[in-house]
Amino acid sequence: MDEDVCMLCSREAETGVHALWDCAVARDVWAGSLVRLQKWSVGQQDVLQLFQELMIRLATAEFKLFLVQSWLIWSQRNTVVHGGKMKDPRWLNKRAWDYLNEFQQSQDQLNPQLQ
Repeated sequence: MDEDVCMLCSREAETGVHALWDCAVARDVWAGSLVRLQKWSVGQQDVLQLFQELMIRLATAEFKLFLVQSWLIWSQRNTVVHGGKMKDPRWLNKRAWDYLNEFQQSQDQLNPQLQ
């Protein structure tokens, strides 16, 4: 097997954009996301271009959720590559939401003057 081909979908070269956006596994996550992203354009040259486009299109809270989801997708890919099992995309989306809420609550507790 070609080492450059995505180990999860075996369809395209494994680039950052493919792993986080174009891969069928990532698309399953985006399809179930609270932030509707799966029907947006594809073909970004790199992750930076993807992030810049989404920063323009999304509200700050939505972009934060996108970043947490991206981190979980990347982590999931690493888990599978190293012999772990694929988690359900619904679980990944719920976990992203939970992580973001936990983070925001901890920030609120650290900054009581903001309340």
